[in-house]
Amino acid sequence: MVRISESFNKIIFIEELCGVRVGPWQKERMEQWLKESGGRLSEKEQELATQLANIAPKVNLNLVEAYFLTLEDAELWNTLGQEIGVAETAALKEIFDGFSQRFTVVWSKERLSLEKIQSYLDSQSEKMRSVSLIIGTLAALENEKRIYEQTPLHLAISSREQDDVVGWFSAMNNKTDLVLECSGAPANNYIFLEAVLLHEFFHTALRENLSIKILIEKVARENQDILSPLSPEMPPRQIVEELLISSFVPEGYIALKYFGKKIEAPHSIDKTDEVSFVSVRQLCASALQKSAQEYIDSEKAIDETYLTLLIDAIKNG
Repeated sequence: MVRISESFNKIIFIEELCGVRVGPWQKERMEQWLKESGGRLSEKEQELATQLANIAPKVNLNLVEAYFLTLEDAELWNTLGQEIGVAETAALKEIFDGFSQRFTVVWSKERLSLEKIQSYLDSQSEKMRSVSLIIGTLAALENEKRIYEQTPLHLAISSREQDDVVGWFSAMNNKTDLVLECSGAPANNYIFLEAVLLHEFFHTALRENLSIKILIEKVARENQDILSPLSPEMPPRQIVEELLISSFVPEGYIALKYFGKKIEAPHSIDKTDEVSFVSVRQLCASALQKSAQEYIDSEKAIDETYLTLLIDAIKNG
């Protein structure tokens, strides 16, 4: 279920235009949206941007975006009023309406790009479903087909920077939604979007299995001294999960087998200096290539042995 929501994209646009959204491409997106929507903010728009900057620390913008994913119109604003407060919601509605003209200018083009990507992903649905079954087996799920088919995918705007493709997922009220920020992706890079999407689906699959969640937490706890320096902003549990998934996709064996993406030659990681997490992901994908293939070919689920191999790759990197 590939969806394109105008209101969800609008709130992302406004947050990025006003500089309150946290993300690796915030600077590039802010500059692009400003330039393409008419240039410098007017005095009134500057006031609205300041208002949003004042609201942002008081509310959970990730929660706000999650509601924009799933709700519309009156139900959306009524729910936000209950969750973040009536005054904050009223202010947010004023800001949302105040940037409508700018968004319309940008949206007319970005929507067409997203519709092309939507069409492409729809055409690849059978392959994606097949790979999702493999991921479900790795995560030891009994209902992996149902989980993938019932998980909506929402497409969102991104800058035209070559590598600006961001995937994430929202889990709320026992319902999971996947998001792919990708409107700037060139057609020759659409295949990478599939790999990023499957990476995010892998996250949701692992979190459906309590025993694997507990195992990941155990391994992370036992090895936090070597894990924490790899990405100080992430808890060790999340680092293990990210590297585990990356050993399959988008850096690892699944990407190689099903999308023809070469596994990059690893760089050694000096854990005494600042570490590039991208390099760590590549290192794990390369070191575990044969093991990942073995687990897939033999239809084995992720276990402590695989996670030990992952930790060993980091130690030896």
